[in-house]
Amino acid sequence: MKVKIWIDDLRAAPEGWIWVHTYDEAVGAIGFYKGNISNIAFDHDLGACDVCAIDDDLVCGNNCECSCHKTGYDVICWMEAFDTWPEYPPTVHSANPVGRRRIFQVINRKYGLP
Repeated sequence: MKVKIWIDDLRAAPEGWIWVHTYDEAVGAIGFYKGNISNIAFDHDLGACDVCAIDDDLVCGNNCECSCHKTGYDVICWMEAFDTWPEYPPTVHSANPVGRRRIFQVINRKYGLP
């Protein structure tokens, strides 16, 4: 049975999907389930870790090397670099228009979509 992976730090995954919140969780799950993933759904903006955020405000100024500053775009770039794709083209549910467009550019490159 193939799995579905939902990448989002805030919006809960639909029933039947594996919910991952961060870049590290996403690439870990995609690597673990490689070859057995039917769908992946992307958010662009993923939340900061407990060290970098206090009350949802980023306090490190983005100058650290923490992976919590990585986005859904970074996840799909990892997928492209390691040629790790789901059975069906990924979907994007991000409200960030620039991030959404960047993720779709990678999807379109892979699947030859307009």
